Amino acid sequence: MSLDRASSKTMRESGHRASHTRLEMGLLIVLAVGSALVAWKVWAQVRLGGGWDTYSFLANAAHFAGKSIGYDEPVRPPLLSLLTSVVFRVSPLAVWPIQVVDGVMSASGVVALYLLLRRRVEQTAATISSLAVLAFQPVWTWVGVGYSDVAAMSLTVWAIYFTVRATEDDPRWYIAAFPMLVLASLTRVTALLAIFALLLLFAMRGRPFAHARYIALGVLSAVVVYLPAALYYSGRFGDALFPYLANLNLANELASRGAVGFGTEPGGWALMPGILVASLTWLALSGAVGTASRTSEGRRAGTRWRVPLLVAAVGVIAVSQASGGIMARQASIPIGIYLAFRALARREDTGPLEGRPTASAALDAAMIVLMLAYVDFHGHHPVRVWRYLVTVAPTYVFLLAVGWSTIAESVGRTLEAIRPGNERAGREIAWGALVVALSVLLAFEVSETVRQSPDPVVVGAAAASEWIDDRTPSAENPVIYSDLWPITSWYVGRETRAMPRFPDPRAYAHELQKRDAAYYMTLGTDTYAPTFAPLYRSDPVTVLGKVVPNDARNPSIRYLGKAWENYLEVIDDFKVDLYYDGGLEGWVGSVFMDAYSADELRRYNAVAVYRVRWYDRGRAESTISDYVESGGSLIIDASGNLDGAAYPLLDTILFDTVIRRQQVPENATLSPAGAFAERHPELASAAPGRWVDEAGGPWFGASYTPVPGTPPGEVLLRLDGSPAATLQRVGKGRVYWISSNLMWHAFKLGSASERSMVAAVIDEAVSQPPIAAEGDLTRVER
Repeated sequence: MSLDRASSKTMRESGHRASHTRLEMGLLIVLAVGSALVAWKVWAQVRLGGGWDTYSFLANAAHFAGKSIGYDEPVRPPLLSLLTSVVFRVSPLAVWPIQVVDGVMSASGVVALYLLLRRRVEQTAATISSLAVLAFQPVWTWVGVGYSDVAAMSLTVWAIYFTVRATEDDPRWYIAAFPMLVLASLTRVTALLAIFALLLLFAMRGRPFAHARYIALGVLSAVVVYLPAALYYSGRFGDALFPYLANLNLANELASRGAVGFGTEPGGWALMPGILVASLTWLALSGAVGTASRTSEGRRAGTRWRVPLLVAAVGVIAVSQASGGIMARQASIPIGIYLAFRALARREDTGPLEGRPTASAALDAAMIVLMLAYVDFHGHHPVRVWRYLVTVAPTYVFLLAVGWSTIAESVGRTLEAIRPGNERAGREIAWGALVVALSVLLAFEVSETVRQSPDPVVVGAAAASEWIDDRTPSAENPVIYSDLWPITSWYVGRETRAMPRFPDPRAYAHELQKRDAAYYMTLGTDTYAPTFAPLYRSDPVTVLGKVVPNDARNPSIRYLGKAWENYLEVIDDFKVDLYYDGGLEGWVGSVFMDAYSADELRRYNAVAVYRVRWYDRGRAESTISDYVESGGSLIIDASGNLDGAAYPLLDTILFDTVIRRQQVPENATLSPAGAFAERHPELASAAPGRWVDEAGGPWFGASYTPVPGTPPGEVLLRLDGSPAATLQRVGKGRVYWISSNLMWHAFKLGSASERSMVAAVIDEAVSQPPIAAEGDLTRVER
């Protein structure tokens, strides 16, 4: 029976009855062989240990189990850690549970692939091809490591399979399909990109009115599945969609426009083995040929509409890929593929879906969209590692199954023409050749695993952590920095601070000194003498320890927001200590304006606000006002909150000042003004600059206007006559309004004289002592 006519209920049911025994046998083979291979890989991986991300997920699992090590990474999706935490609740913390959970989820993906492939190809093809996913080197490499990539891939395939069942067999499968996609995204956020494949299946084969009840139940069940995560994230971060928004913001910041990077450029698909390149090329070619040949047969769109649809498909994708942002590019992929398949794919001749693409064509289109969505997403990022190719494994296996089925049929027909009665033997020869090729590839990967040694970085970090732990009394809690913070935190059993990446090499020693760090576990060669010296080494990891006390303290600034932590201290030549505790992703602690009480803020010489968030805006403004009116010093630039609707300050009033947006003339000149110039005769009289953004476009930033009746502030700096820095007296305190995104311009494009002017403003802002006793500033964090 042709599976391309699966929309015919009678023929589908008769075909399933005829192949019931063979289907069960294929499924049993996949279960037995797939489980055995995955189990062996997990066993081998337990001996080898985990990788970097493994320890991040383990820290989260310990947190969920109530056995926190003092460190977690909340931006990472929770499902893998949550399942592991079940084991941690009844057993000691260890690495192997997360590897087993990863293995179980990965093994389920092999079964899901088999069931999905049976919707498109015969049993032999489905059996061999579903097992072939383990011969796909990125999948094999990362199974059982304790990463979320393969587990998320598995749940994504289940979501697609359930959607196919819903559109073709029974709409009640929507109740399983939508929650499964949610679970996949809670395993790895980028799995949410599979929604485009699901939407395409629905557009081509769905019946929204006839099946509205079950679609609604599917959406409701997805909401119910996500509800616990929503409540957790809402309570902890003030946003129910925290993991998605955090990763979307990161993707928007890092993604590049223009053509997809294919890994030949610097920073491309690092260390991709040659055998993987060869296998990718083979799978792509055979699958593309087979899919194209099967899709282009039968009834298609009329000649009149075929060319316009194809032109529209190519145009939508080409324009978006050439110049669009991430959202435009992603949306263009399903739209373009839909138009292309409407032009080329076979259509139903009869039934309620008459005129629509066949079930096979719809599935082909969905799998292609799935692959292209991931290629686009990862191909536009500056860092591309071949682990990300796990995401395209389902499509490559699908193409292999469809393409090799075509090849096997061709071989069978050729032998039949030469000698009648040999068609079946020809197909078996073709599939036998594929089994041999895949077996050789898998044997190569197994042998590589056998010869593999534990990651020396993990081994070194574990040994160094044990050395630190042995020398730290349980009652003490020294500040520890590390380039390998997830691994260090796990083995030391307490929080380890991540060493940020700074544009100025002087910032590293400054960071250690201001935080009063006791140890720094590093992969670098700098020793930051004389304050620090190497105390222990386990190649390639070195532990630097403080050997010379440093009691000197600069004026302190508590930073609320995300961005200035990278360069404000550089502008002021490290004469201030900026304290930032917003996490690597910028979604926790001091990123929020209401993360601290006014009493906690009074322990600093000043508070800086730029690109800030808040849990409750009213509470945030009340806290800042309380701090300033009691004598605090606030440095604020609203330029980072002018775009977007999430945390807007544009056209709002703060401290009786209206915040607006303004464009800076391209050749504007910065100059000190009035009494400020008299207080700082060392400053240059003018600092000409070029005010254009990174793309050469206009430079925009915030401007500030007092509401009527409010006394004007003291202008400290002017930019072509407009205030660039203004001092406003509020109660006993001071507000330093920074206009035009001046701090960023001074760091990125400014001259030495421009930097000195901005530094003088900072120095005045921190010139008064803290209102309250400083205490231990290294411990004031959220």
